[in-house]
Amino acid sequence: MEKFCFPTYSVLDGGRVELPCDLNTTTTEDEVTLVLWHREGSGSPVYSLDVRATILSEARHFPSPNVSSRAYFDVTGSPPLLTIDGVRKAEEGKYRCRIEYKRARTEKAELMLMVIVPPKEAIIMDEYGQHLRGLIGPYNEGFPLALACEGEGGDPSPAVRWWRDAELLDDSYYITPQGFARNELLLASLKRIDLMTRLTCQVSNSNLTAPVTSSVIIDMNLKPTDVHITSMYRPLSAGHPSEIVCVARGARPPAQISWWLDGEKITSRITESTAREENLTVSSLIFNPNKHDNQRNLSCRGDNPQLPDSVLEDSWVLDIHFPPEMSVKANKEVPFVEGTDISLTCVLRANPPIAELEWLKDGASLGKRDPRNRTLVITAATLEHKGRYQCSAINSEGKTLSDPLVLNIHYAPRCQSVRSSVYGVGRTESVSVACEVDASPTAVTFAWSLDDSKILGSDQYRTNGTRSVATISPRSPQDYGILKCWASNMVGRQKEPCSFRIIPAGPPEEPKNCLISNTTATCISLECERGHDGGLQQLFQLEIYSTDSDRFLANITSHASPAFSVCTLPPKESFVLVVNSINSKGKSKPVAIHASTLSSNGNVDDDDSGIFVAILGVVLGIAAVLILLGAVILLTIRLHAKRRASSDREYSIDESKSDAHHLKEFKEPYVSSSLGPDIIPEKGYFQERSDSIPKVIEVEQGVNPSLSQSDPSSRKYREYPSVSYPDDSTLVTTPRKLRIAQPEVEIELIDPRSSSETPLISSLNPILQQWPTHKKESICFSTPV
Repeated sequence: MEKFCFPTYSVLDGGRVELPCDLNTTTTEDEVTLVLWHREGSGSPVYSLDVRATILSEARHFPSPNVSSRAYFDVTGSPPLLTIDGVRKAEEGKYRCRIEYKRARTEKAELMLMVIVPPKEAIIMDEYGQHLRGLIGPYNEGFPLALACEGEGGDPSPAVRWWRDAELLDDSYYITPQGFARNELLLASLKRIDLMTRLTCQVSNSNLTAPVTSSVIIDMNLKPTDVHITSMYRPLSAGHPSEIVCVARGARPPAQISWWLDGEKITSRITESTAREENLTVSSLIFNPNKHDNQRNLSCRGDNPQLPDSVLEDSWVLDIHFPPEMSVKANKEVPFVEGTDISLTCVLRANPPIAELEWLKDGASLGKRDPRNRTLVITAATLEHKGRYQCSAINSEGKTLSDPLVLNIHYAPRCQSVRSSVYGVGRTESVSVACEVDASPTAVTFAWSLDDSKILGSDQYRTNGTRSVATISPRSPQDYGILKCWASNMVGRQKEPCSFRIIPAGPPEEPKNCLISNTTATCISLECERGHDGGLQQLFQLEIYSTDSDRFLANITSHASPAFSVCTLPPKESFVLVVNSINSKGKSKPVAIHASTLSSNGNVDDDDSGIFVAILGVVLGIAAVLILLGAVILLTIRLHAKRRASSDREYSIDESKSDAHHLKEFKEPYVSSSLGPDIIPEKGYFQERSDSIPKVIEVEQGVNPSLSQSDPSSRKYREYPSVSYPDDSTLVTTPRKLRIAQPEVEIELIDPRSSSETPLISSLNPILQQWPTHKKESICFSTPV
């Protein structure tokens, strides 16, 4: 307890206290003008007495709101007393009485108020923390007994003492981290005199109240004649409960049996029975072992309260079988540096010994190993060895997988993917070149150089983590060339620098290898490969023209790549798709592609159905002719006997005339004036008609043919690639004898795989005007009737 150099007054929490303040009235009472009571730290006065306008006996009293109904300053006593009822612990502290006089000097009196909170309860516990009261035990004779007593509550902290009847056993105590006063009593060896002994714990912090006490009475067990575990000794499996039986004989009264594991008493899952006639006690333990119980000592102890040296025991050294318990350890502390040798060891504990060992990396097996060789050696570690390593082992109890060891490899910086390795910039312009590296650890420093001779100053680049950006502002031809950046970390400097070409900027190249990737009735998809961007960021533009109506249809821009998909086109129409690359320096040469949409019904071509109808007509015509011929032959056979000679001559003459007449009609040039749908024109007419169609150049992917020299409207565009169409269709005819033909069926020829290039978009109209309005060729079929 803290000592003070001024008077101290103690009071119980909730009690009453009287604090004196001597008013030195050596002259007259009216010389006192003001009395103020202060508590240290309270700020405002606890109690005030105002005598300035009256005499002392009629002074005005002003208690603070906290003590208004509980405090009164009685000035009639000697000395005057400040009385406070229901004192609280919060009101503890140093009090000061200040007296002011009219003419004399101000006087002060200080005192200390201690508010005592008595303890609430004395709690006795055994070594397992169980609360004890009354009769405890039984405990074995000769065994130690450990008891602890704690005082709950109390301020200041109470003293805790152990008494045996009127004998003080132990008065040493300490304060626990939780703030309890604790006294631990240890009786090293219980003797017979300790049987039914009363031990009392006394807790007190003031002589103002009686101590708080709690008592226990010791019950003891004494020696049996024989204790034996009757169950057959065998290995036990972890996690599988087993029943173990122990028998104690010869105890009077019947012995009490307890089970112990390495000196710790087992108190759960025990059944016990006694037979007084045979002085026999049988105890059964349901023991659920774990892997930590291997090689521990399990004992059965029997005791009798009437005999000295009571304890007899029988024990087992437990053989616990359990699956492997393992972990992965490295031969050195992290970090691991690229190129060093690393050894990983599988540290395991298993019973019985393991029969198989396996290493895994990121869940994938690295192969089985000899169980005696538990080390995995990594020679010259690289980034490929980075990952999660585990070992797995098997014994008769099962298979176990260790927790992973994460192997991180530290390595010198190396270049990450570069967005652009070529930068185009004018002499009056500036360009920012980003250099980003992959490194571990990521704390890196950068260095830049131009053409290995000019080292960039720190003011010419800035660094943020593993990324550095240099600003290049060419002013002369010497300011162009190969720009390199190096990064360094704790492992070292990167071996190969990140290189960038700084070149004068220019327009981009045209897109390459353009292909029509998909075509529907309203959609056309076009994909190209990008050309060189001219050292600047480029975008791609697609313009669509209709070759049937000579109209501009769409203009589409792509920032990512020269790939476009247009789905607002009319069905079954031909188009010219013109693609450009564009950067801030201008446009590339245009690339033009001819494409067509399919018919609206989703077929490849509407003319396919016409071909089918034509073929069906041919089949039906042949069938009709065969039926007619059969009928004629049958009629001829019937008339053969009656008019054999005359019928033969007439039939011969009529047939010759009919053939000559048909041949004459077939050779007449009807197509020159009016071409009928059922008449097959002569070959000369089709040859003349095909000569009027512009010649076509077959185009393969990657080939750019020029426009025909015979086309006068395109002579000024000879330096540009051109658009081409397929050759004339093949004329399919039937034998001359069959002169009646079915109507023509037109089939549109589409070759979306062909690609060619055209002049600039502004110069397309002269070429478009030379293309035929209809690029459909006819395949004609003649059918017999």
